[in-house]
Amino acid sequence: MRFNASKLPRAMALWAGLVAINALPSFIIAMHADFGAHVPMILAGVLTLWVIYVLAACVDGVMEEGGVGARAMRLAVKIRTGIALVSLLLALSEESMRFSPDFYSGFAAGWLLLLFDHVMKTNLINLDGGFGPQTAYALTVTEGLLVSFLMLMLAFFILLILQKREARKQMTWPSEGLPDESSNNAPPAP
Repeated sequence: MRFNASKLPRAMALWAGLVAINALPSFIIAMHADFGAHVPMILAGVLTLWVIYVLAACVDGVMEEGGVGARAMRLAVKIRTGIALVSLLLALSEESMRFSPDFYSGFAAGWLLLLFDHVMKTNLINLDGGFGPQTAYALTVTEGLLVSFLMLMLAFFILLILQKREARKQMTWPSEGLPDESSNNAPPAP
């Protein structure tokens, strides 16, 4: 595997749109949760995720065009984008945002950060004094990585289904050349 710089412009444009669409519901939910003072750090977290995705997309061999893995990933991205659009509609009001999957992925990211903070004794999250800018950044990146992990798992299961479907297509039963049971040319039964 090696980095292919010729893929960079396309990957930058593609992932800019996908990251923006997928981050917008969580951004709106964060504004409802009074994270408005930390917008620069939230945007820095989104930019960090964008750079990670662009660099991963430019590595040869990760997702070869036309391969089953690339098809599975494209389908997973379409499903996640559809979920993000529904979440965007749900995130517009405080009453309905609790039905948004992005609300719960942010909740899970906060729980993971609390667990990490407790185990590693980092004082990243101060529950008494509120959230600082580093917490907003860490929450954004953690939520993005969590959603990415879930999307990769979705792509993996889609890949298994696609491979099974292709294996079924490849399987052909020979119909010519086999003796017909009703003809006299059939071999004798043992």
